[in-house]
Amino acid sequence: MMIAVTGDISKEEAVKKIMQYFGSWGQARHAVDPAPPPKKTNHGVFYIKKQLPQSTVVSGEFTVSKNDPDYYAFSVLDFIIGSGGFRSRIFSAVRNHEGLAYSAGSFYRARSNYGIFGTYAFTKTSSTVQSLQLINDILRDTASGSIKPDELEWAKKSILNSFIFSFELPHQIAAQQMIIEYEKLPADYLISYRKKIEAVTGEDVKRVAAAHLNEKRRLMLILGNTDEFGKLPEEWGQPVLILPNL
Repeated sequence: MMIAVTGDISKEEAVKKIMQYFGSWGQARHAVDPAPPPKKTNHGVFYIKKQLPQSTVVSGEFTVSKNDPDYYAFSVLDFIIGSGGFRSRIFSAVRNHEGLAYSAGSFYRARSNYGIFGTYAFTKTSSTVQSLQLINDILRDTASGSIKPDELEWAKKSILNSFIFSFELPHQIAAQQMIIEYEKLPADYLISYRKKIEAVTGEDVKRVAAAHLNEKRRLMLILGNTDEFGKLPEEWGQPVLILPNL
């Protein structure tokens, strides 16, 4: 069990209170480290059939962990691809330029021993395949090394500017310390984070993009009216219907 305490209280008082309410708890079980992801994963398109006027399109693949030296470069890469909002590549192309979705982007969730990178779009049924094709094209172009210097600087500056807002309130600071302990991160993780983001170069981002954006490992999941999607590109293979008629 892990407990964090914030507020106008001394360490001694906190320990006393914790022991008062939790001191009798026995240690019947030991914490188990989360299992790593499988070395081999399926890829292709999976359907969840539901009669809706729009589709939810998600793609994803396993990637680098928080303890991987490439974590910082991949964080910058993800920001450029889609988690950076209006200026990110997916949002700009899928929503602003083509008008295919009212929301689109990417996400990167890193843990101590693995990471997950994914993309998403919410689009009308008739543009489901087109939206997913465009996102795949963006990822393929990014993997080819097309990151521009202005994109790199914008992403790094934005990440560093938002980082400070993670420590505005006491409970945020306590939560960050809990995460470091739980995920067995280096004690100086928060102290060194800014410097390591600042140190990311264009070559770093291009290298991790080429190494970790892999179509052959990517799963694509679509929720919507599968009868109206139209024909998929042949290279995607036969879609698998995993949840019919919700």
